[in-house]
Amino acid sequence: MSCNIYEEPNNLTEPVRYSRAPLNQNREERVVEIYESSYNGQLVPRQVLNRPQTWFSQNTDRLKLISSGLGLICVIQLFVIAFLTYYCIQGKEKSADNQDDKKPAPGPGLCPEHWTRFHCSCLSVFLEKKTWNLSRADCEQKGADLIVVDSKEKKDFVQNLTTELKQDLWIGLYKHNGVWTWINDVALTGHRAWMVGVSPDHAAEGSSAFLAEDGNWDYVQEGQKGYVCELKL
Repeated sequence: MSCNIYEEPNNLTEPVRYSRAPLNQNREERVVEIYESSYNGQLVPRQVLNRPQTWFSQNTDRLKLISSGLGLICVIQLFVIAFLTYYCIQGKEKSADNQDDKKPAPGPGLCPEHWTRFHCSCLSVFLEKKTWNLSRADCEQKGADLIVVDSKEKKDFVQNLTTELKQDLWIGLYKHNGVWTWINDVALTGHRAWMVGVSPDHAAEGSSAFLAEDGNWDYVQEGQKGYVCELKL
């Protein structure tokens, strides 16, 4: 009896385990055995497949705690930075209030704001009228002193600086122990620029010199005038 190779099987879902041809029995048995041995009926545990997800789910609380801790640290750092910034600003403002006019040179060879450079000095004119002693004290508070005009070049420079002000200005020259002396304790022996008709040798003890409106020198025993400060670099 011949076999119809186009004949449909009776049950498509029935497992094939035996051949109709006895000659191929061993071969098909081996195929079946290989197929069956490829699956041993054991299932992979669910927890193994879900291990990464399970680890994160088990450590969710820990991760939240770590995140909260890091957030708290950031907040503390911001608070510290804000506090230090405020403290520094307040310190600078307080320092500026305490040393309103005391402005040292900002760097080697540089003059503070509103000061004029002359060789190795910075000069500044102050028009507020004070006594000679108070004027010198104010210059000293700024880290300077009353100007020493010890050369014609310097005298001409100061004259150009002050001639338009039309005001008398104290300089660092006074009568001490009968001798005209600069505030650096150097006696007046070099350049002199006394006004015509002035007799400095007849000045009383404690007299102080000032720049007149024309840039020459005069003196008085007392009074209030503007002043010129000199800051050494």
